[in-house]
Amino acid sequence: MSTPDAIIVGSGITGGWAAKVLCEAGLRTLVLERGRHIEPSVDYPTETTPPWELDLRGFLTAGQREAYGRKAGAGLMGDFVNGFVSHFFATRESAPYQTEDDAPFEWTRGFQLGGRSLTWARCVPRWGREDFAFAGGQSGAWPISYDDIAPYYDEVEDFIGVSGARDGVASMPDGRFDPPMPMSRVEEAVKARIERAFPERRVMIGRTANLTRARDGRGVCQHRDQCARGCSYGAYFSSLSSTLPAAQATGRLSIRTDTIVERVLMSPDGARAEGVAVLDTATGTRTEIKAKLIVLCASALNSVQILLNSRSETYPNGLGAPAALGKFIMDHPKTTAAMALLPGHANSATRGRRPTSLLVPRYRALEPGDGRAIGSFFHQLIVFRLGWSRGAFQPGAGQDFAQALSRPGEWIMALPTFHECLPYADNKVELDPNNRDRHGQAQLKISVRYRDNERRLMAESKAEAIAMVRAAEGVLLSSSDESGPPGSAVHEMGGARMGGDPTQSVVNRWNQLHGAPNVLVTDGACMVSSASQNPSLTYMALTLRACREAARRMREGSL
Repeated sequence: MSTPDAIIVGSGITGGWAAKVLCEAGLRTLVLERGRHIEPSVDYPTETTPPWELDLRGFLTAGQREAYGRKAGAGLMGDFVNGFVSHFFATRESAPYQTEDDAPFEWTRGFQLGGRSLTWARCVPRWGREDFAFAGGQSGAWPISYDDIAPYYDEVEDFIGVSGARDGVASMPDGRFDPPMPMSRVEEAVKARIERAFPERRVMIGRTANLTRARDGRGVCQHRDQCARGCSYGAYFSSLSSTLPAAQATGRLSIRTDTIVERVLMSPDGARAEGVAVLDTATGTRTEIKAKLIVLCASALNSVQILLNSRSETYPNGLGAPAALGKFIMDHPKTTAAMALLPGHANSATRGRRPTSLLVPRYRALEPGDGRAIGSFFHQLIVFRLGWSRGAFQPGAGQDFAQALSRPGEWIMALPTFHECLPYADNKVELDPNNRDRHGQAQLKISVRYRDNERRLMAESKAEAIAMVRAAEGVLLSSSDESGPPGSAVHEMGGARMGGDPTQSVVNRWNQLHGAPNVLVTDGACMVSSASQNPSLTYMALTLRACREAARRMREGSL
């Protein structure tokens, strides 16, 4: 490709959408990915691998988990990184970062073409009207409303394929859905009991980016529930299965892998970006690539790191407002609020392994008063029958033990719960010039903590989860109001927040960098608040909205 019109940094959920939108708008577009090339199906080495062909049946040792920046020990609910998918993640040694001794952070990175869109959980609820209106009692508020983003939610859902039911819940609005996946008989019983006990709550099937009808050359979900290994059917949404092929079909897309973007290059007057400085990790060569539009989609903290590195006389502390750049970092405190046995269902079975759970959307007020915590939480509700893998968590050996494990185990009900994290200015990232990576770049120092409000939300959700277990006639096994460290939910966001005040935000309502309007930041870095729902659908809708507006302005010559 000759000089591109646009450069996109990152090839994951948002980078793929940026490429699709800009290429279809007529722009010659170059996607830069710091990781390796991935060819769908060819580079999915464990897609059909049975567990007995892997060491420890796919579990990781404590040392292996820590190498990937994950805490030691994985319970019954498993973990995001395991032996089936570890090749899709960066180790902390290969991509180091710093934290404070009393503030651990689990930063999970996927450096390959497609990024973490290959391994994400595919839960795609919309945010509600109140989520965009709620400022959480902290500095700043969203400069856009639900009505501004709703048409883009529609378009994203139509293209990626979201299965779900129209449930009429205001806190998690209905969207454009393919037919929902069915509930099991046990789930239907749990749903009926909880809704009878709590009429203000709704138990509903998850909204998931797994196809229940074929489209655009992508096959229907096979109900294997091993999506993160890669899916040759293209049945789950990833940028490799969907948006990047759509961009390539225009003939205007180029992709360059093994290329780290180190900083954005600014014009001498500091008014606009002229390109990016890159490192070819295969050759060690540093070069500059020029373009009229730069879109940062490297994932929240990586995009912020690029902005912090982009120093100049105009921006001595990094490209963006110093009062906001690198600040207001958030993640979702995640707990297993309750886990219980469900007796009385021994004659019920499941068919296949459906790749989505049930959801219990937010049912409390965001600002309930009476001195209670503000913000939101929502429960996933997982109902499953224990299989042979339960043997990893109970004592036993020999033929009798093996035969017992060959039979179905007990039914379990679990309530993993995500909680809102308020935006605090001192939850931040900054460059650490005393610690550099193998390429000579200053490492990122991450300083993020959960506070009293988050702890009170977790205590409340634990009590509510226990009450739902009792309503479902379950036998409580455990409950928790303790979250893993920030980052462990893999929903990190913030650092280049959206806003109308250039001194208190980094990008405007169209995701344009204040002071450099031809730089867009459309990944999780732009988020103003965290709500409690999974944020990926919102990232994609914001990217579609911002890139379409940028393309329009470029055609008009006003950008």
